Amino acid sequence: MHLEMRDSYMRDDPYKPVDRTSWWRPWLDVVTEATARGVAMRRLRVVSEPLSDCIRYEYDGTFTNVEAGEDVRWLPQPAGVGLPHHHPAE
Repeated sequence: MHLEMRDSYMRDDPYKPVDRTSWWRPWLDVVTEATARGVAMRRLRVVSEPLSDCIRYEYDGTFTNVEAGEDVRWLPQPAGVGLPHHHPAE
């Protein structure tokens, strides 16, 4: 289980969904191999509302995790309801 609670990350180059080599990374190989063995790989992303541009960008790239076999869930939280160690968008 991977828990993410940040509203901003550094952006990488844009993904090209039809060109797997533009987005497939070693981490995704790990996920693919683990899920093929029956290991459940889960990720929860707690995001502030309104969504930041960075989180929208991350959402667009989530297909890479799902394609690898990861179960990715999103939990929105309204502005001002901060969870511990959560850094709302500025």
